Amino acid sequence: AAQQRAAEQSYVCCLYENTQTGPCGMAAESLCVGAVGVGRCSGCDIVTRPCCLGVNGTCAILSQDNCAFQGGVWHPEAQLCGEVACLEDSCEHGLSADNPNQWWRMISSIFVHAGIIHLVLVIMMQWSTGCQIERAVGFLRIALIYVIAGIGGALTSGIFAPTLPQTGATGAIYGLFAVNVVDLFQSWSFVEQPMKRLITLLIEIVLFLGLGFLPWIGNFTHIGGFVFGLLAAIVFLPHITFGRWDKVRRVCLVLLCLPLMIALFFALLLVFYDVQDTEFCDPACAYIQCIPWTAQFCADSTMY
Repeated sequence: AAQQRAAEQSYVCCLYENTQTGPCGMAAESLCVGAVGVGRCSGCDIVTRPCCLGVNGTCAILSQDNCAFQGGVWHPEAQLCGEVACLEDSCEHGLSADNPNQWWRMISSIFVHAGIIHLVLVIMMQWSTGCQIERAVGFLRIALIYVIAGIGGALTSGIFAPTLPQTGATGAIYGLFAVNVVDLFQSWSFVEQPMKRLITLLIEIVLFLGLGFLPWIGNFTHIGGFVFGLLAAIVFLPHITFGRWDKVRRVCLVLLCLPLMIALFFALLLVFYDVQDTEFCDPACAYIQCIPWTAQFCADSTMY
């Protein structure tokens, strides 16, 4: 908002007809197609005003019809974009224009779904990936890992795909995939045909990762959820030890993964809040999020 106000300091009142009372609007002097008024528009018919577009706070000075055509929110009470808080129109919940901080969405997004079909698919994946392991290790451990993976996935997506809306628990479900991988390696000696089980797990992981290359499915959520789920599973899953050295190895893994998980979380949090560079890995990030198999395949994705 501060940058927008600074850029609009040089704006002038553009008169679109050669009359002082005709249609007018604020714009950069170089864009004026008619006469130029002095200061802010007054005494004329103001036809262009701030229009909030999309969900990422974009603002443009447009006519009411043009704004409605683009699905925006027109602000008849203002003349400049620096006078409105566009994020407030899309996010609400008491958002401050100068401090649009809604940290709770990293948690709440895990439990929000894009319709009944999405919810049913998520429940089916939760049942197939988490039911058996939850019976074995307990509800509290799985719930803790589930939430950590979900938050990690949402945070990763917020950095690498900040303009793509994300809902659902796919990051947390990928955390459950990681739990199954860790549990398999920890009980390798007790599992019948462990290599077959590992191959099946890897096929499931790759398959669902492949679905993430479709539009509006967050692959960065999957990747972040798997990484955080892997670290959390190593730390929180119970482990059977055989002898002193096996116990030492287990302790070393926990001492390595616990600070690594915490450090990774705070590093991503720092990047999310302080760096806020939405183009630092373009165009590679766009291709991880969605592969444009045809010219229009990813056209609806906000990253293209």
